[in-house]
Amino acid sequence: MSVFKRGCKYQMRRRVPQRYGGIEPRDIIWISLHTASESVARSKADLAWAQLTEAWEARRAGNSGEADRKGREAGDHR
Repeated sequence: MSVFKRGCKYQMRRRVPQRYGGIEPRDIIWISLHTASESVARSKADLAWAQLTEAWEARRAGNSGEADRKGREAGDHR
């Protein structure tokens, strides 16, 4: 997973796995981690990726309500 500083805040960038290509229109996920600390950013990135994966799995299983909730959680790491 790529965590990098952009300006004074860290962001996460990671390619979407092929198995989720049919449910995720983006090829690459970019998420602001809202922190200037690299160690905090790395732990937030791990959590965000886990939540995104759970959202994609829920959508694959046909549970779009759960997928939407998990997707919002993944993008809100303040």
